[in-house]
Amino acid sequence: DNKCCFGIFSNMGLGKEDVSKEGGWQKWLKNHKDDFGNTEAIFDNVLVDADTNNPKVTTVTAWTNEFKTGNNTNPLVVAPMNPDTLRETGIGNKNWGFINFPYSDGHTAAVNENSGWWRTIHIYDMMPGDFRFTPIFVWTDTEPKCLKVMGVVPLYKNTAIPTDEQKAKIRAGDLEWGPRVGAWVVGFKLWFLSDYLSGLELKGGSIFLVERATGIVVASSDKSYKPLKEPLKDGDTPLPYKAKDNPNEHIRATSECVAPDGDWKEVQANDPVEKEVEGKLTFIQNFNFDFHGLSLVGVYTVPRENMLAELDKKATETAATSIVVNSIFCGIMLAALFCWGLRRAGKLYHAERAQQKAAEKRVVAAAGAAITCRFSMVLVNLRDFRKHGRLLSHEIVSERGELLWLHDYETAKRFLSDYISIFFSHQWLGWVNPDGRKEQYPLMVAAAEHFAKANGRPFDEVWIWVDYTSIPQVNDYMKLLAVETLHVYVTLCDVFIIVAPPCLHSGSQERCDSESYFTRGWCRLEQYTRITAFNGTKDMYLCVEKGDIQQVTDAGLSDALSVINGTFSCCQRGHPKGSLCDKHRVIDTMLGLYITASRERDQSNSTGIWQLLQRERTSIYPDEFFGTLTHIADHMVENGLLEDVQAVKPLDSIVAQETGRKASLVGKTTSLDEVSQFRTRLDSSISHESKIVVDRI
Repeated sequence: DNKCCFGIFSNMGLGKEDVSKEGGWQKWLKNHKDDFGNTEAIFDNVLVDADTNNPKVTTVTAWTNEFKTGNNTNPLVVAPMNPDTLRETGIGNKNWGFINFPYSDGHTAAVNENSGWWRTIHIYDMMPGDFRFTPIFVWTDTEPKCLKVMGVVPLYKNTAIPTDEQKAKIRAGDLEWGPRVGAWVVGFKLWFLSDYLSGLELKGGSIFLVERATGIVVASSDKSYKPLKEPLKDGDTPLPYKAKDNPNEHIRATSECVAPDGDWKEVQANDPVEKEVEGKLTFIQNFNFDFHGLSLVGVYTVPRENMLAELDKKATETAATSIVVNSIFCGIMLAALFCWGLRRAGKLYHAERAQQKAAEKRVVAAAGAAITCRFSMVLVNLRDFRKHGRLLSHEIVSERGELLWLHDYETAKRFLSDYISIFFSHQWLGWVNPDGRKEQYPLMVAAAEHFAKANGRPFDEVWIWVDYTSIPQVNDYMKLLAVETLHVYVTLCDVFIIVAPPCLHSGSQERCDSESYFTRGWCRLEQYTRITAFNGTKDMYLCVEKGDIQQVTDAGLSDALSVINGTFSCCQRGHPKGSLCDKHRVIDTMLGLYITASRERDQSNSTGIWQLLQRERTSIYPDEFFGTLTHIADHMVENGLLEDVQAVKPLDSIVAQETGRKASLVGKTTSLDEVSQFRTRLDSSISHESKIVVDRI
């Protein structure tokens, strides 16, 4: 009931650098009375209140900006919300124009010139992860007007939370953490304190709370007490009473005993003392309430005669215990904390269960992804490939009409069963062009021709998958889908050939050969896929020079499976433009491969692979990236929860319809001319399908 607002503000001179350029935060405020000081200023808030006509009815209102992308004088739009759905109703919206939140929000100068969340952030130079209450101020935006305080959390562009040691270095200027760009603010109306105090068993006594910095009375156990003065005229801000000149005679008389000069800054907690208040001997005890910048002095008074009567009635009870307000107050706080703890525990349980379900769902998705073509398998025939003269990009070969598109796993599996299919794995020798000096291409052609002859097949019965030609290079959305299907392409090909002649990378000038190949993250993923799908290194070959093809041995299995510890180009290039690290992109793929190996671990020829995965699990599947996902997968496999996992198929896909036609290649012997017709038909459909995919993304 007491939480009246919460929201976020950003790009409003909140960084040290923003205000230092103008001579400090005070000068910044002076210079920007009519603007936010930033053309990208934005804010979004929600106010929770009681209906003025019916206090039992809760109202919820959005206070948000007009321009979603930011504006130097971004106007405030007040939009009523449905309290049940928490969505704007679209009825009764009002534009209030520019409101200077840094200067005025939470600021009552007559009470405390440093009040306001914006000032609090700068005065205390709040660090990442800090939380602090603002000074108390007068809330006048909605009825009833009351005293209020705001809790503030600064927001940094770097969202990590520093340690205490790092915070010290940040303050000392020895560690750069990035700019402070925003604030998260929660407001609390303080009238709830009076409600709490009035409900206590005080043995005929009373309690009132005073803000230490200002001496204003914040709350009282006297239900009739009103903390705000009546304004002299309409439109004036009603100001709170101080303890020294309070209209409540008891509060004023007690204050003369506790802080006769009206200064509460030095008042300390004490044991009960007996003094005369309003002509009666009264026990007085002070206590402190300090919590994240909210500093209050509590004063508990009880007439001596009440205590004596209590002693006569219950001689076995200790009088001191009954008046120690700390015990009472702490009891309230502990009770509230207990209730909060129960609610929090329930929320944590439900949150943990939701996380568990999300993790299980992710495991199921990963298992299905192992046989799901997120993007069509695109192949080039050896007859055409050997005429290219060099590695050509996907787009060039597509324009020539030389690509074959197989749009789902089953279609590809059945089609390729009648042909020889080769997957070429290699490291790129440049940031843009993988083989600009044509050092790998001749080895690929020679190796493909070798396997064609070895199997007695003409060149037009050999299909090749190689990344530069088979994965779109221009459209990043399609490229991502193809990369996420990389492991499926590996499992569908008969032969896996590593091409790694000794060369130099044109960009980094680093040596690229068979040794460096086995350190590359994406190359390791391709090997890992092959090894887990075929339970070892069967039909895996290494070619380091033309005409020299060697069977890959099991010697390097441990390194090949350690994908996360491999080298990724994105890491070498410092993740330009804040792009996601490729290590995160391979998590679900590796999880799906782990499940594949787990489901087949009883096969005699896969035992060694499974044992290696278990022995090296912490290295291959580090907790930093996988958490408990592999353990959840183990549990689900053991309990038969992944038995019926199937590939995900978009039922309304144009390509799915095309590949399902009776005229498709599946299930019949096909000539190369028919392949060409099939390829032409699907080329036209894939262009439309691609547009749909991009539009959906």
